Amino acid sequence: LSSWGAPLYLPSPLLRHVAFKLSRDLDALPALRELFSACARLFLNGDASAWDRAVQMPHYSSAGMPALSLHTGLHFLQLMRSGRFRMLDYGSKRRNTLAYGQPDAPDVAALYPLLRDVQVDLVAGRADGVCHVDDVARHYAALQEAGVKASLRVFDVGHLDVTFAVRDEIRSYVLARLKRPLPEERAAVGA
Repeated sequence: LSSWGAPLYLPSPLLRHVAFKLSRDLDALPALRELFSACARLFLNGDASAWDRAVQMPHYSSAGMPALSLHTGLHFLQLMRSGRFRMLDYGSKRRNTLAYGQPDAPDVAALYPLLRDVQVDLVAGRADGVCHVDDVARHYAALQEAGVKASLRVFDVGHLDVTFAVRDEIRSYVLARLKRPLPEERAAVGA
């Protein structure tokens, strides 16, 4: 498979400039902005993020624009068919061995027990149409089933609010989780 992207990818600075100009025009025409937002929500499974604002960010350049490759689509199909969280299967034992050092694509969920000594904190958005809250909850359940100390916190936000322009409430939560003492530090204080 080649690595070209889906229509979300704009391959040149000229096209990037045109897209930026169109997004600025959306600001002047509220009805057009709402139509764009409705189309984005429809295309992205109901995601409530402000995608029109994301395109206007200065670091959203044509050299680093997000895109969906054919590899990503193939991987999603493999995940849906298997019902397991696995790495991309390249279709041959030789190619899998080159990529992973083993003939089959690794089953990531089967390796969750290796995380038993690590606290895993998951964050999800109720309005996230890209990484649905139910999918994050499935990972949370699989982590708990494997004996991993895991937590899940769900916020009323869309995909971009979790990944790109992180909301203050999410940032505060993540920083609070990172500032917790390590288990050995807690044991030393209690001793």
